[in-house]
Amino acid sequence: MKVKFITRFASFVSLVMLLFTIATTAPPAHATVFGGHFPYSCCSLDLPYTYMNSPYQTQVSNAAASWYNTTTAIAPRLVNSLTDSKVDYYGTNFDYGYAAHTDLFCTDGTQRTDCVYYYANITLSTASGELGGVDDFTRQKVACHEMGHSFGLAHPTNSSLNAVMKQGILPYNTPQAYDVSETNTIYPRN
Repeated sequence: MKVKFITRFASFVSLVMLLFTIATTAPPAHATVFGGHFPYSCCSLDLPYTYMNSPYQTQVSNAAASWYNTTTAIAPRLVNSLTDSKVDYYGTNFDYGYAAHTDLFCTDGTQRTDCVYYYANITLSTASGELGGVDDFTRQKVACHEMGHSFGLAHPTNSSLNAVMKQGILPYNTPQAYDVSETNTIYPRN
């Protein structure tokens, strides 16, 4: 009788632990979203950003405005201090074969993509072989693309889609319908 009780109790504890894990884990990553997000309740995601030492301030501002002008909840706004921002743009002279990268930091202190975000750092390359050697149109595309990463968008898996979240040189540098749709899956407006 005692062994049966212990076995049932262990099964119950396992079930409770499984349910707790499911309830407290970020949703699984969709094909083109990371599975994480900034804290959000409804209708508008206030996304204060700043640029620290980035020489591409105009392109970053234009990229932020292009997200602001979409039919999403994303509402980027420029602030003047790191303590007030959630997304920080930096310019660094690196030439590692990519023009930029985004680091996401979680509210629990870890650096992952599948969590509740606390802030994001976006580093734009100033190297002549990267963003330093391209036109302003492309720099804005990269800034817009990286801002998409900062709030949870990943690269699309379907290469035939028009999406600013696609890698590479594109004929557009603002969010496309697909980017808007994916953003609305993370941050619904209703």
